[in-house]
Amino acid sequence: MPGVLKKFSFIVFISLAIFAIALGLIFFMSKKGENIPDKQVSNEADQLIPLPPSSYSSEWAKKKQENKYQPYKLEQYSYDILKENPDVVNQVKELLKSFSTSKMAVSTPAANMKLSDGREVLLLFGCEEHNCGGTGIVIAYDKTNSKAYLLSENTRTEEEYKILGNPDEEIRNLLVDYYYNE
Repeated sequence: MPGVLKKFSFIVFISLAIFAIALGLIFFMSKKGENIPDKQVSNEADQLIPLPPSSYSSEWAKKKQENKYQPYKLEQYSYDILKENPDVVNQVKELLKSFSTSKMAVSTPAANMKLSDGREVLLLFGCEEHNCGGTGIVIAYDKTNSKAYLLSENTRTEEEYKILGNPDEEIRNLLVDYYYNE
């Protein structure tokens, strides 16, 4: 029995020694090249490409910076407001024939905003359920004039959109701003 114990101990010792050597090699191989400075060559593929600037006028940017026209959030979601207001839905359908409230199934809380000329605008944002990428829609409903305007994503890229309803510059900028910030 003592001979078997010696052989077993010897095998365990050799196994532990091999394991320790393997760990040491792994450790030193992982440290190899750590003190070598990184190459300072810039690769275009690694650089971030910024989003294109929105079409803000300098006047709009100034108003926004002064916080004069910040929207205030409502407690109701865009989808629910559309379900309760068929006149808004009908106006949006005139602008975008394929529109339905299901295209706003995933929505954010609606927002109200008062424009520089005193008009009150309701802002709604949403997208298709389980398919938000490329399906975002912003609706600006001018409560004063009872007129709807629409920003709809055109493709799967978030930089491409179309604006419908021929809004003035202030509402156009409001649509773009709300689109990028919601």
